[in-house]
Order: sequence, then structure tokens, then C-alpha cells
Amino acid sequence: MDKLASIPGYDTTPDLLRFRRVVRTVGCAIIGQTAELAPADRRFYAVRDITATVESLDLIVASILSKKLAEGLGG
Repeated sequence: MDKLASIPGYDTTPDLLRFRRVVRTVGCAIIGQTAELAPADRRFYAVRDITATVESLDLIVASILSKKLAEGLGG
């Protein structure tokens, strides 16, 4: 996310309306977690950082799936 955030004009945390508009127009979007989309993900990542489990494959998959479920599996 840090690399994407360094691109002038690239918004890594758009509101839900803008996110949907971009996906509808472009077909995809790469964004970070937001208060509207997967709000618990930031907390989970912080816990993983504290517990040194950031590299846990199980938790990485859970993080990805939680976002997919939040946006809808057809997204």
C-alpha cells in the first residue's frame, strides 16, 4: 500500500461510493482496508504484528477472504 500511496492522485482508501464507481468503470481496484470495507482487518493486522504472526499463511488467507466476503464473492 505504501508504494501505491506514493503515486500522485492514487487513493488507497476511497469511500465506498468511489470504490464502486472505479470498479464499475475500470473493472478492478487495489485499495487498503477502510472503515466501510473490512474495518476489522486493520485491527487483525495490528494483532498479527504484535504476536509476530504476520507471515502466518492461515491468517493471510483469512485476511484475503474477509475482504472478498465484505465486497461480495462476485466482486
